[in-house]
Amino acid sequence: MQRKIKKFPLLENLLIIDAGAEGKAVAKSEELIVFIEGGIPGDLVDVQLTKKKKNYAEGRIVKLHKASDKRSIPFCEHFSVCGGASGRTSVTNGNCFTNKNKSGII
Repeated sequence: MQRKIKKFPLLENLLIIDAGAEGKAVAKSEELIVFIEGGIPGDLVDVQLTKKKKNYAEGRIVKLHKASDKRSIPFCEHFSVCGGASGRTSVTNGNCFTNKNKSGII
């Protein structure tokens, strides 16, 4: 017998409001908190959910409607392949959002 594959909804026009742990961005849709891989606070995105629980969900960016002014251009041509500088798309004042949140500065 085959296992059923869950189909999760597509959330449109979410505004990313903060940076969370492990390099994930945080957005809010109705009363659901959504953790998004690769987002930057200020981005306006469409998100395909990949995991949904009672109080939160996880997803990935499907479409970037408006990029944040905090987003920078990757400094390495291999950025999307190796992941060595995965938090560096959010560089502001020499620090990336993920480093700030892990150290408790924000």
